[in-house]
Amino acid sequence: MRKSLDDLLYSHRSYLRPSQVHRIAIDEIDSFLGYLQDEDLGKVTARAALRAEQGLSLEAVLKVVTGLNEACHLWIPCEDQPNAVVTINAYSTALMQGYTQAREAIILNEQERIRGALQRTLVRYNLWLQTSAEVSRVATSTLNLNKFLTASVNLIRGNLGFHAVSLFLLSKENPNVAALMASSSGLEPSVPKKYQRLKVPGASLVSQCLIKGQPLVVSDVLAAEVNDDRTILADSRSIVVLPLISRAKVIGGILIQSVDLAAFNEEDVTRLQTLADQLANAIQNARLYHELEAHSESLSQAVYARTIELQKTKERAEAILNNSPDGILLLGSDGTIELCNPAFYDMFEYNEREIISQPLKRLAEAKSVEATNKLLHASLTEGLTKRVEIVAQRKDETTFNAGMALAAMYTAGELSGFVCSLRDITEQVRAEERIKASLREKEVLLREIHHRVKNNLQVISSLLALQAGYTDDDHANQLFRESQNRVRSMALVHERLYQSHDLARIDFAEYVHELVGRLFRSYVIDQDKVQLEITADAVYLDIDMAIPCGLIINELVSNALKHAFPDERHGKVMVNLRTDSNGLHTIIVRDDGVGFPEGLNVHKTESLGLQLVTSLAGQLNATIGLLQTGGTTFEIRFALPKESEFVSTPRNKRLKAGART
Repeated sequence: MRKSLDDLLYSHRSYLRPSQVHRIAIDEIDSFLGYLQDEDLGKVTARAALRAEQGLSLEAVLKVVTGLNEACHLWIPCEDQPNAVVTINAYSTALMQGYTQAREAIILNEQERIRGALQRTLVRYNLWLQTSAEVSRVATSTLNLNKFLTASVNLIRGNLGFHAVSLFLLSKENPNVAALMASSSGLEPSVPKKYQRLKVPGASLVSQCLIKGQPLVVSDVLAAEVNDDRTILADSRSIVVLPLISRAKVIGGILIQSVDLAAFNEEDVTRLQTLADQLANAIQNARLYHELEAHSESLSQAVYARTIELQKTKERAEAILNNSPDGILLLGSDGTIELCNPAFYDMFEYNEREIISQPLKRLAEAKSVEATNKLLHASLTEGLTKRVEIVAQRKDETTFNAGMALAAMYTAGELSGFVCSLRDITEQVRAEERIKASLREKEVLLREIHHRVKNNLQVISSLLALQAGYTDDDHANQLFRESQNRVRSMALVHERLYQSHDLARIDFAEYVHELVGRLFRSYVIDQDKVQLEITADAVYLDIDMAIPCGLIINELVSNALKHAFPDERHGKVMVNLRTDSNGLHTIIVRDDGVGFPEGLNVHKTESLGLQLVTSLAGQLNATIGLLQTGGTTFEIRFALPKESEFVSTPRNKRLKAGART
């Protein structure tokens, strides 16, 4: 019978676990045989409940009942089968009843377990939501970052039941250091002070998390051998470290510790990371707020300082405007008047209503309107302060001379207007006219003086000529001629002065040409025998310099003409006046005649002409050089006073004896 039931159950093994088929067959035959003896249905019901608790399915139980019935029909004699069927049915009913009742109880227990698990999950989920909401509330209720971080770690630990929560932030000044900013454990300090600044990268779990930027979970602290990490408390059994990431950048990490093994499942880590991201964004926003607040404070201080500075500038400008004796106007970009100072109203006798928004040209007499418009245009196009003198017109149409200055004003590169100043220069113009009239009178007088001096010198020259006519002594006549030439050289200076536009200086180059030309004519030099070459830079000398220079040239050229070319000898006389860049001037008189006697000392000679040259050179603070190679060369070097004007314009001219210049 056992064998038959075993075979029947095995044929339905898809409903039974193969390892249980033989055991069930034996147990059910034994149970059925026991029931035949004691007819105790309670035992049958209890055994069925045990089958339900063992996890036997309803289909498997039905197969057991069916198999038992079939096995009984196979082994019980036909005459006993009716009674056997009643017994088997009672046994089967008790078996099914016990299984069904037990199965219902198991289902009810499972439902209760699931309901409890769901309830616990909902409670924990509500705690997560509550914690997230409270963290958000704290983030919006305080502007103090330290208070926010402390409140946040206390909320996370208190609401979610963790052992310890510590929050580290990377230093903005040194990104290789993570500093403990807040901690909550109930056993303060949760992190020893010496470990509140971590190296990044470093050996601690927090450092590793910051480098990887991913959550780091340790389910069993003892098995993981992390005892060297001093940020972990001694009684912690599992931990999770979460990176604080804001705007794709790791800014810190949060270390959460639990006294339970494997306290953090995948769902917990996901929720904690969401909370960490919320913290990171709040931290970054708080930092940005503080930066903006600091920047705003800095801007406020700068604006305040700038406002004070502008106020002072405004006060100074108003003081200048109100106390300036000149009329000052501010014009718009179209040239209309926008603001005037008190001096302007006093000067033109307008009131504010009459002149504001009027064009600038209204202040000028008709003849000066064009000059005013040109001034505006020049100030705008050239960007410089421009000045012009106009005839200004008051409200009562009386006029006065005014000096007008105008400058354009720009704001951000755009023309914003003009500033104009007006000064009454009537007295100045009158004074200038008086000075000009006085100068004209003095100029006429000075020309007359030079003219009379020249005439007097010519009279002296004529007297010398008359005196020479009363002697037949050639030596005396020569002395008279030399004196005449000296007087003429001085007279020529005065002649040049009164003929010049500049009564203080003469063009010495032109003077030299005329002086030397006259000397050639005075000594009746044959132009085919003795040539004249003059090279002179343009130099302007006053009378104190021109007369000694002219006399020196007169003496040296006269000496050459008298002595250098005896016996109808041919030759050349050269006069050179040059100036270098250092202001040193050189007069060179050269001839290629017979030369001076050897050993001549120009400073110790009985010659009147050379004595004059030496004396005049002393007046000029000049040096005298004498070269007697191939004739005679005199070099007179001197410096002009600083106020003398030198125009470096070379003028080279070759003249023959007797030629006019």
